[in-house]
Amino acid sequence: IDMKNFLTLVFIAFTNYLPAQSFEFDLSRIQKDEKLPQKEAQWIADNLSKDEITELFSLVTELSKPAAAQLLAGHLYLDGEYTRPWSKTYLDSLNMRPQDGEAGFIRVAYLVANFRKEVIEYWEESPIYAAKFIDQELQIPDVDDNLINGDITFSFDFSPCKTLINILSQDDISYSEIVLMLDNVYWTELIQHRSQSFYSRPSNTERIALCLEKAASTKPLDKLYRYMNPYGLLNFTDVKTNIDAYEQQINILSTNEKTIADFINSRVSPLLPVKTQFKREVSFFFMNGADGWATEIVTAIDLNYFKSDYEKLLNLLVHESYHSGQNVFKHDETQTKDSNDWFTMTLDYIFNEGTATYIAPPKRISQAEYEDEVKRGVSLLEEIFIESTKPEPNEDTLDKLVNEGVSGAGPFYWLGAEMTKVIVEELGNKELAKTIPKDGKAFTKAYNRSTQNSKKNKNLFSNALMNYLTMM
Repeated sequence: IDMKNFLTLVFIAFTNYLPAQSFEFDLSRIQKDEKLPQKEAQWIADNLSKDEITELFSLVTELSKPAAAQLLAGHLYLDGEYTRPWSKTYLDSLNMRPQDGEAGFIRVAYLVANFRKEVIEYWEESPIYAAKFIDQELQIPDVDDNLINGDITFSFDFSPCKTLINILSQDDISYSEIVLMLDNVYWTELIQHRSQSFYSRPSNTERIALCLEKAASTKPLDKLYRYMNPYGLLNFTDVKTNIDAYEQQINILSTNEKTIADFINSRVSPLLPVKTQFKREVSFFFMNGADGWATEIVTAIDLNYFKSDYEKLLNLLVHESYHSGQNVFKHDETQTKDSNDWFTMTLDYIFNEGTATYIAPPKRISQAEYEDEVKRGVSLLEEIFIESTKPEPNEDTLDKLVNEGVSGAGPFYWLGAEMTKVIVEELGNKELAKTIPKDGKAFTKAYNRSTQNSKKNKNLFSNALMNYLTMM
C-alpha cells in the first residue's frame, strides 16, 4: 500500500473516533427544519425532562457518527436481550442506517429513549426481579432454638460479588484481566449451572467476561448501550449503577450473618433427617438468569434480584440452603438402574425442588396461581409418563416437557410443594425426612401412601402412572 493511501486510511479511522460536535435539542428550531425528523423530536420533548434530554444527547453525540449506533444491536445479542418481546422491532430499527448529522442523532436518540422506557417498565413490573432499592430494613423472624441442629453450620461467602464490584469499579478494565479474576471454582460452578438445557442462552467465560468488560467501559457506544438498557449485559449494568447500595447491602448481610444463619437452620432442620450433618457456605453473586441456585459444591444467591427486599432474600436463602441438606445425601448406588430414565429424572426434579418450595417458595404467587401451577405440573408429568413408556419415545418431546416443568421455577416446583404438603399433613415431618436420602420415586411413593386413606387429600395422578411407579 502506498503512503498516500495509508495516510487516507489513518485519517478515516481517526475521524470516525472523534467525538461529534455538541448538539442542543431545541424543539422550536427543529420544527422549522423539515429535513429533521419531526415525529421523533416531538416524542422526545413530550416524554423526557430537560435534564433527561441533555443526558441523552450528551451520550448520543459522543458517537463519531449516528451510524455507529447500528452496533448497539450486537450488544443486544451478546447479553441475550434480543429475546425480549419488544426487542425485534428495535433490532430492525437500529440495524437501519440513520441519516448523517442532526437528523441521524435525533433518530438514534428517539430509538434509544423508547427502548429504555420499555426496559424500565418491564423490569419494574417483574414479579421476580427487584428493579429498585427500597427503604426496607432487615428484619429477621424470631428463632426457636430447639429447632436448630447444632451439626448443621451455615456461613456466608461474599467473594464472588466483591469480585464483580471490583471489576465494575475499574473503568475500562481489560477482558484478559477479567478472565483471570473469574478463574476459580465459583465461576466454574455458575457456568455449569447456567449451561443446563432449560437456559435459552447458556453461559460461558467468554460471554460473562465480554459483558463485564462492556459494563465497565467508558467507550461511547458502551455508555450509550448502558443508558438504553439499564438492566442489560447480564444485569451487570444495574450493579455498576448501584455499586454503593450493593456494598451497603453486603455490609448489612455480613453484620447479621450469625442471626440469619440460625434462622435458616431452624427452618430447614425439621424437614431433614435428625442426624443430618453438614457445613455449607452460601456464596453471593450478581448476574441474571436465576435468583438462587445450587450445585453439589456451591449454594448461591444472586443479590441483584433482591436489592433491599430482605424478606424475599431470606426466603430464597432458606430455599437454596435446604438444597444443601438434600445434596448431603446420595441415592443408594446399589439400586438397579431404571429403564425409564426420563420418568425417574422428572420425579427427582419434582422431589428436589418441590420440598424446597414447600419450605420457602422461590417467588410470590397467589393461591389461584398456585393451583394452576399444580394442575399444569400434573399434566406435564402425565405427558412425560405416556411418552417415556412408548417403545420409541421422542427424546426432543421429552426434553421440551421437562424443561417446561422446571424452567423459571415452573410447575414442577409447585406440584412437588403440594405433594410435600400432603405428606407432612398426613404422615408428618419425619416421614418426609425419610425420603431425603432416597430419590423422587421414594418421595412419590410416600405421597401415594399419604393419600390412600385420606378424606382430605385425593391423589392427583392417574392409576396407570401410580401402578407403573409401584413396579419400579
